[in-house]
Amino acid sequence: MYGKATQTAIAALSRLAEVYDGGQTRLSAVEIAESRGLQKAFVGKVLSTLSQAGLISGTRGPGGGFTFA
Repeated sequence: MYGKATQTAIAALSRLAEVYDGGQTRLSAVEIAESRGLQKAFVGKVLSTLSQAGLISGTRGPGGGFTFA
């Protein structure tokens, strides 16, 4: 019904919703991909798009990752 990018975005956002605690917990693209059985590179691309759209916030480096904006 949905395209691959949309399915991946829904899976990633639902994973972020599961751990959401006001933005304290951040998940890496690898953690999201592994938990949902998705391709790591494609998840990274989708997360970048979601970040540019202002839906999520990403932080680089140790302790970094993604959470809702």
